[in-house]
Amino acid sequence: MQLERDQFLEQVSQPEIFSRASLLMTFDLLRRKKPQLALDVRNIAGGEPVYHGDDGDRNSECYRVKLSSQQLREIVQGLMEFTTPDAVDLKNPEINIMARALMQDWLLLAHRSVANDPIEDIIDEDDEQH
Repeated sequence: MQLERDQFLEQVSQPEIFSRASLLMTFDLLRRKKPQLALDVRNIAGGEPVYHGDDGDRNSECYRVKLSSQQLREIVQGLMEFTTPDAVDLKNPEINIMARALMQDWLLLAHRSVANDPIEDIIDEDDEQH
């Protein structure tokens, strides 16, 4: 479903909407330690965007993220590893900044997911993972 420009502006205020660039950066950061989760994130960008950028730049396309609460938790935990002081790469310090920004976006989505999911579903999902 293609959104019009003003629908897009309304939509981006919703935490489940991520740009292709954000999804691919998340993939890049997670792929070494959490390869399956990283692949799940990258596959979202392979789907149908809810918005195509005006300038034809594919990185500005936006996608609706539909992941489980457990997956969102793992993404936030994975990104947190890049935000500790000892994780800062002096040759590439912007990775730390990007990880912090992405972590905030994923935290907003995780918060919404947990707030909207019945507690029984969250407990069942957690039990399946162990």
